[in-house]
Amino acid sequence: MYEWWKKEFHLLNRYNLTPKIISKILDENYITLKESFNEFLELIKDHKLIIFSGGIKNILEDFFKDYGHLDVDIIANKICFDEKDFINESKLIVSTNKDELYLEKHHPKIYHKIKDKPLIIIGDNFNDSEIFLNKKDSIRILLVSKEIDKKELKKYAGIDFFVENGNGLKEVMEIINSIIK
Repeated sequence: MYEWWKKEFHLLNRYNLTPKIISKILDENYITLKESFNEFLELIKDHKLIIFSGGIKNILEDFFKDYGHLDVDIIANKICFDEKDFINESKLIVSTNKDELYLEKHHPKIYHKIKDKPLIIIGDNFNDSEIFLNKKDSIRILLVSKEIDKKELKKYAGIDFFVENGNGLKEVMEIINSIIK
């Protein structure tokens, strides 16, 4: 995964990704949101949202400017631009290093703000389910692309809820509603 992302950044550089192109992607709605995304944000508007992603931070930050009323921290791969090139200023985040150790080392303010609080962790990758694995007061929701086979359940022992991606955020919102009310 790490090598794939390194190659991805080299390709973005080779094909001249610029801040203007990122803005154009957002302005012209080239991003497809999960069904019910806006309703999801409305549901969590009074809660802290931390996005811990292997995606591109610049795009996520630009996107969330329209949601200034939300308390959002974004931890993702930041692309820093200079006159000719871009570089990744932070340690590369991929699915295998998205965990509390990374958070504590590279984002200690966020880590200390949330380490003793109950969390609702929503992920779309098995490794996402291992974030704060030892926290007893957390709920883990995993978006899966297919029904989980009973033989595979052992490896998902830390997951509280499985949501098939097709159902997306509607089912996630039902789960969160039942927790926060």
